[in-house]
Amino acid sequence: MQAHIYLHPDNFAHNGIDDKVRVNNKFHSLLQDMETIVRDSQYREENKFVVLDGLYSVSILPDKDIFSYAEENLPNDEKTILYDILANTAEGISGDVPTIDELRDRCTFSATETYPTTMMVLNAPLEDAKSTQAYMQFDNYQIVYGKSSWITFRRQILGNHPGDANHFMIECKRYFSDLIFHANCTSSLVDDDYNYLEVCPRKIVYYLSALNDRYFDVYRRYCTREQSAQANVVLEDFSGCCGLEEPGSINRNPHTRDKRTFDFVIDKTTRHTVFCDLHLKISNPDDNYRGRDVGQHFNPRIYFNIEPFEDYESASIYVGSIGEHL
Repeated sequence: MQAHIYLHPDNFAHNGIDDKVRVNNKFHSLLQDMETIVRDSQYREENKFVVLDGLYSVSILPDKDIFSYAEENLPNDEKTILYDILANTAEGISGDVPTIDELRDRCTFSATETYPTTMMVLNAPLEDAKSTQAYMQFDNYQIVYGKSSWITFRRQILGNHPGDANHFMIECKRYFSDLIFHANCTSSLVDDDYNYLEVCPRKIVYYLSALNDRYFDVYRRYCTREQSAQANVVLEDFSGCCGLEEPGSINRNPHTRDKRTFDFVIDKTTRHTVFCDLHLKISNPDDNYRGRDVGQHFNPRIYFNIEPFEDYESASIYVGSIGEHL
């Protein structure tokens, strides 16, 4: 689903505080993020910058608009990137410029939306910066300050518009770069009782985001302990830190061990067998799910493990199944 990322002049205007070095650092970082978003072949068709009238004349430094700033401060390769994005990639809109509040109102989820909307920001009031600190929510799209914020925005879109299982897993591989997914995840998203992408896609995206971004932060605090004790402590700590509905746990049922053992194909010649006995627990459907009465069989799990378990510096997180309780 293509997203529209608005470049509003007020979000680029100098804030009256930053010196030239600070502006340069922010602009270089933002330009690198913009290049990734629209010039990387795996992302460029699904993201469009929208330039509002007045952007080119706004002062990002006192008495310096974007183009005069670029001529004086950017090396030739970065100037080329900027001009290419603004002239060839972005869509221009002239006429009355909406206020920041009016544009923020557009940055909200709608089930019928064609183009999810957010804003790219160089400068912002402190209250706006604070408002983006919530780890993950889905009704108000992330204001894009940089690449990590943009990835959060794309994950929000995935939680709101998951599509079918094939589409969902393709997107997961793009936006959860630290997770390795088994092919089984595609089929496990639908079972005899539920299509989990119709009941709890937001929860699944939230849990995967936490696993991708935060699991190792908790894991490394306990990495010197014995494996069984470590896993329980890590799962409980991690679940609490990320606000998961229940603490994750280890499935020790020997009768279903085969169901939780997955042969990952890393590349054409490498296979890696992982026993995914660690699991995260989803207890309730998404808040916006219309049929809230899901019955006693609703207990989806995300099964995963770390290999090699003893060394977080080189370990990877392998996800074997997303769906029914194995």
